[in-house]
Amino acid sequence: MSLYNIAFDTNNKTECLNHFSIEKKKDFIFESVNRCEIRPVGSILIDFLNIDFDSDNDMINFIAKYCFEDLLLKLAQKSKMDISKYYKKENFFITQQALSNLFFELESEYEDDFTYYQDTFIKLLTTEKDSISPAEFDDIEADFRAEFPDLFEDESANLDLISLNYRINDLKLDFTMDDFYYFHKELNLPRSIPFSFRTDDYLNVLFISFKQLLSLNSDIKIKKCANCNKYFIPKTMHDTKYCDKIFKDNKTCKEIGRELAFKERLDKNPLLKTYRTRYQTLSKQASERDHHEMYEYFKKVGPEIRKKFINNEITDKEFQDWIDSTKVRKK
Repeated sequence: MSLYNIAFDTNNKTECLNHFSIEKKKDFIFESVNRCEIRPVGSILIDFLNIDFDSDNDMINFIAKYCFEDLLLKLAQKSKMDISKYYKKENFFITQQALSNLFFELESEYEDDFTYYQDTFIKLLTTEKDSISPAEFDDIEADFRAEFPDLFEDESANLDLISLNYRINDLKLDFTMDDFYYFHKELNLPRSIPFSFRTDDYLNVLFISFKQLLSLNSDIKIKKCANCNKYFIPKTMHDTKYCDKIFKDNKTCKEIGRELAFKERLDKNPLLKTYRTRYQTLSKQASERDHHEMYEYFKKVGPEIRKKFINNEITDKEFQDWIDSTKVRKK
């Protein structure tokens, strides 16, 4: 079994990813667990783009969920590390302390790779500039051009896409799709899907997800949510500012965004400013008898009149007339 197997249902625009996650088994023992999930195309790519490298846990959480064994095997091969002690009959088990130590090593070893690939995908899918320095990219580009000079005869060639293409390897087609139809038949993946992609490299999975996303819409541009500051794939071509993820109090960013926009419009409304000013004036003058009576009336009736105005139940003129009627006339 490969570490990853990903299939795409083009009719429903979903990706089905079979992978291994590090999860707690009991007490201080963790194990590698096979997981399979169906989500919208591009979901794993979006998870990768939303890694915050300034956060203590973001990269570790991504590694634990998707690519711990993948990176560990790469590191073991590179450093001649003996990891056989973690495997029992092909099953992976590890103590909490050993896992913490390995997380630290993996994060130190692969953060630069993660950062580079994240920046590359962001460049390809957004109009944002790089978050790593131009000098670093210049060095990478120079090395790559030296290694593959023929690729750059076309001056319009996209370096980022070319460099990704040439980093993709060990990708196999799986026509049986047993991971989905046999081991995870509870998902009821459509039998119309012709094949899936097997690999042992997380970058291949990200790239295939990226390519499938482009196949649905070659002009697609991901957005960064104006509320949670996370990347998301807009469902329409409209200028969507907010994502659909739950953010707070069981409300999505889109719902919170609508509330914020509504509040902003209200805050800028000149009649509501006049209403607030009138209330403040009456409050300051409430010690005087005539003003006190009007102040109490304003507190009782005002909120209902304001609500009717906000809900378009009364006109601007009617609201203005009512505010004017609360002025205390000098005798």
